[in-house]
Amino acid sequence: MTRGLPRREVLPLLLAPAWAHGAPSARLRVAGARDANDQRHLFTQTLAVLALQAAGLSVQLEQVTDLSQNRIALELAAGRLDLGTLSSAGGSPPPGVEVLRVPLRRGLLGLRLMLARRDQALEVSKVNSIDALRKRFSFGYGQDWRDLERFRGLGFRMVTSNNYSSLFQMLSTSRFDLLHRGVNEIWPEVDNPKLVGPDIVVVPGLALFYPLDDYFCLSRQAASTWLAPLRQGLQTLMRDGRYAKLFKAHFGPALARADMAQRRVLHVVGYGVDPGTPLESFDVMELQGTTGRLQLPS
Repeated sequence: MTRGLPRREVLPLLLAPAWAHGAPSARLRVAGARDANDQRHLFTQTLAVLALQAAGLSVQLEQVTDLSQNRIALELAAGRLDLGTLSSAGGSPPPGVEVLRVPLRRGLLGLRLMLARRDQALEVSKVNSIDALRKRFSFGYGQDWRDLERFRGLGFRMVTSNNYSSLFQMLSTSRFDLLHRGVNEIWPEVDNPKLVGPDIVVVPGLALFYPLDDYFCLSRQAASTWLAPLRQGLQTLMRDGRYAKLFKAHFGPALARADMAQRRVLHVVGYGVDPGTPLESFDVMELQGTTGRLQLPS
């Protein structure tokens, strides 16, 4: 079946500075939600607008929806998309795509909780090693998620889907055993009855961690105008405390709800790190104020 063209929607100017009212603002074509249930882009788009404002620029966002990770990369390379986010684990992007190597959530995306069927969750919670997890349970994964082959290479049994919402239904119908989600992703999903029914729960007392997060990526044409101010604006937001404020507003409740102090964290040994990954910036636990540092590969 041939897929239709991506949908486009112009958003109103977000968080506009006072001087921008009545003034023209540039328009950026950005990758938006995969479907109506997907809220994962909200933080990164707000961050992009704030960063560009911190660099003195005003912008409107034109959402281009229903794009897979691979399609985002291709649309950026072709110049049909200006800005998107791609994960830090996907290797080099195609020619024509510029990457700003700053983990946008400071590694939060790689801090993972697991969803399981209610009748299996307690059994999963007793697992004490990645090896045992890999041998005993199968995992659901997006067909286009950029680190799929890494998990396959580590010996995990993976069942894939090219549809975001269908993964939750597949878990419910026992097509696989576990679906792990970033702490930043899981609670809006759990709270959405269209995605997660009462038979699916968060596995208690256990979490996974590996060095994963998203980077801003721009088309070559857009990068000539927007890359430098985006980098400058991010540095400003981190220096003056506005990034930490935004992070805590978006993810503080999720981290509190995850109650990481009560969870054993299994580190995915062998996951690997792409060249150029700024490991010193994967400091989500320090940013949140939690004691103890997550282990990152040297």
